[in-house]
Amino acid sequence: NDPEPTADDDPVIAGGPVTPGGTAVPLEAVRLELAKILGRTSFPAGPRELGGVLREKYAPDSLVEPVERLPRDALYASARELAEAVVEGERTGRGDR
Repeated sequence: NDPEPTADDDPVIAGGPVTPGGTAVPLEAVRLELAKILGRTSFPAGPRELGGVLREKYAPDSLVEPVERLPRDALYASARELAEAVVEGERTGRGDR
């Protein structure tokens, strides 16, 4: 009853939790992971509040840290907006605080 290993063409999310720090992660995969952890009640909020909720729900540091690096004055209304900011921030290597 051993599980079948992941195939080369399986989506990134099939291998485990999606984190923005590794290889090029699709925006939709990051959005799904954030939405799964944060839910709808966490929004609207800024990166400090969202980072706190992620830590309370034991999200991986590789997902929490990019959220906490987003500009403090930003406000996100949905997991999609947050995921777009995280992916863009990781792509540009932005470390705004």
